[in-house]
Amino acid sequence: MNEDKNIDQRAFDKLIEHIVEFEGDIVIDNGASTFISLSAYLVENGVIDLLKENGKEVFIHSVITGGQSREDTISGLNEILSSQPCQTVIWENEFFGDVSNQGVRFKDSGMYKMYEEKIKGMVTLHRLNQDTSAKDLQMMIGQKLTFDEAYQSTMFSLMPRQRLKTIQKSIYSQLAALSL
Repeated sequence: MNEDKNIDQRAFDKLIEHIVEFEGDIVIDNGASTFISLSAYLVENGVIDLLKENGKEVFIHSVITGGQSREDTISGLNEILSSQPCQTVIWENEFFGDVSNQGVRFKDSGMYKMYEEKIKGMVTLHRLNQDTSAKDLQMMIGQKLTFDEAYQSTMFSLMPRQRLKTIQKSIYSQLAALSL
């Protein structure tokens, strides 16, 4: 990001060149603060089509959160689905509360039906016990650890490791079902 809070497009150009040249999978994780700028860059420069032309399979992963941010995340998802020429994986994150809209899950919504051909699938991050699993996951994420790093860390004793393994198994089995 530059001082105008926009993506430094020249620096991002280099990243795209690296992706085209790289053999293997690459994950780009950007936060909410860069979402609009990054999405605009991808569209303006035809990045998704460029990557596809160079033999890359592209998936965008987007999160719907429960609670107060639900509508903002739905709006962001709509932006992605309406502007990006690739498949999207939708993550329903129940951490902050119910992700449904008055009892209607996203999969049963009009937006889902409108963009169904662009949706590769969905993953649910189920609401966790706030006293145990949620705290373990927060600690892992707060330390910027992967699951494997957490299993090796002395920060986690036997039962927190077990809870993290249960969370990982749930996520990974849902991703495997999508055949990514």
